Amino acid sequence: MSAINLIIYFSDLEEQKAELTRQQNEYKILLKSLEDDLLMRLSSAGDNILSDSALVENLEFTKKTAADIEIKVTII
Repeated sequence: MSAINLIIYFSDLEEQKAELTRQQNEYKILLKSLEDDLLMRLSSAGDNILSDSALVENLEFTKKTAADIEIKVTII
């Protein structure tokens, strides 16, 4: 490999690394937001949290999103 090819190759690697870091940071922010929202909903829920359909739906969404992110992070 010539020096120019190596420079291009390592430049591409740096771009990929920056993109992966950005994606991981976005995932962390999303998970933190989902966690905060879920905790807020749980703290304001009544005695029977299972009767709160919005809370149950939010819990299901949070669980699915967390699982999706876990898969994506594993791939990264």
